[in-house]
Amino acid sequence: MRFDLDGAMRALGVVREFDWSWTEGDLIRFASAAGWAVAEIGAEPLRLSTDLDVEFRDVHSNIGPIGGKAGRESLNRIIFEVAGVDTVDSTSAAELVSAFNAIAEGVFQTFGEQANRWWIEPTRGLRWDRPNLVVTVFISKVAVSIKLVNPDYQRFLDKIDDSLSGSNSEV
Repeated sequence: MRFDLDGAMRALGVVREFDWSWTEGDLIRFASAAGWAVAEIGAEPLRLSTDLDVEFRDVHSNIGPIGGKAGRESLNRIIFEVAGVDTVDSTSAAELVSAFNAIAEGVFQTFGEQANRWWIEPTRGLRWDRPNLVVTVFISKVAVSIKLVNPDYQRFLDKIDDSLSGSNSEV
């Protein structure tokens, strides 16, 4: 397993201090502040890679109108891996759980608060809702990742989840 706790903590520090406007320009500004590489300027979508010592360095991002409505496109989310394995077995599963716990503690230390939401199926994850940012840490069979989400986009996703579950609660 490859796990870069120091790199993840460095990135979380940048996340905490970054002035999020949730525009496409944030991708390049954030990558620069975090020391990440812009793989292909002008590419659609813009390709970034982290400087973390992990199996998969590509950064996933999503830019588009929230809810498919015409209008201003926004940066909706950024996802990057902080730990990963190339084979799945009981040892790697235990290592990933340990990495997940370390990153969750790191997010707690970085933002000084407990997660607002959690889940255990189909993946395991924790979510911190901040005024201008939603931070999620989640684990799959092969990786631990951090997702940074535009709060407007997260509200849109939460409404979909609520409608699918039959809940009428406001988030």
